[in-house]
Amino acid sequence: MRSRRFKWTELAVFFSLYILSAFLVLAAVYRFNQLDLYFEGLGATFGRLQDGRSSFVLGKYSIFGRWWYFPLALAVKIPHELRFVIGDVVHRD
Repeated sequence: MRSRRFKWTELAVFFSLYILSAFLVLAAVYRFNQLDLYFEGLGATFGRLQDGRSSFVLGKYSIFGRWWYFPLALAVKIPHELRFVIGDVVHRD
């Protein structure tokens, strides 16, 4: 069976629908009239992140974190069975 390749326009449509649906869910969670609270909190969070926060991973301290933290966290926290399924899907011919 031949795999179907997506065109860039199809990918753009799917991505746009994904973003739109994510925004609608966010608006529904914030009851459509309190959405500004989300953006105020997001702005405050980004403001605090500029200052840096202390972090600790694998015996090392850092103020600005490590780029490899999330790949390491996923590798450690994903169940073994799911790793095999992901590896099977990725390495299929």
